[in-house]
Amino acid sequence: PDVRSRLAVTGLTRLAVPARWGGTFEQVDSLAMTVVREELAGESAHLDSMFAMQGIGSYGLALGGSDAVRDHWLPQVASLEAIAALALTEPHVGSDLKALTTRDEVVGDEIVINGHKSFITNGGDAAFYSVLAREGEGYSLFLVPADTPGLSTERPYQIIAPHVLADVILDDVRIPLDHRIGEAGKGFSLVLATLATFRVSVAGAAVGVAQAALR
Repeated sequence: PDVRSRLAVTGLTRLAVPARWGGTFEQVDSLAMTVVREELAGESAHLDSMFAMQGIGSYGLALGGSDAVRDHWLPQVASLEAIAALALTEPHVGSDLKALTTRDEVVGDEIVINGHKSFITNGGDAAFYSVLAREGEGYSLFLVPADTPGLSTERPYQIIAPHVLADVILDDVRIPLDHRIGEAGKGFSLVLATLATFRVSVAGAAVGVAQAALR
């Protein structure tokens, strides 16, 4: 809570969201995110993580979400009223995301998701999760509010990294159809777009840590 309140006062999380929803720039700027991460990481890895995840957890939504869902969540991401998270990794699936086992099916006017995500940054504290799941022969991305029945979190790991980490379990989680982000079966492209935009900022954070070590 202390880190969150300090970051919220700066207004820096507005960089993580397009201007339409209260962001600083028309589109999220990779260089701006990288420069800020360099400075924050040199002071606090927790602060850096929270800042970066506001963009990483919401970028797919900004690109492909329905207007109603984007209008509800993205202004809260920009102001840090809502903490964002991206749920990709699974207990037996790390970098090979195409091997994931979380699945969804459309039942009437709802989408039902079952699966287990692990090592999820902001898990347990996020207001929503952008969840990648198998849908037919493809992969879809879904926005799942943290208070959705059937979603629970566990923290089985003791780690050195100073940021929030948890497993996210989805047991017959039901969300409205408009909570699918982008087209059915096309979610992987949104994940790749997210990584392409934010991966370079990891280098900025690394430089910030190195500068702090040298000091």
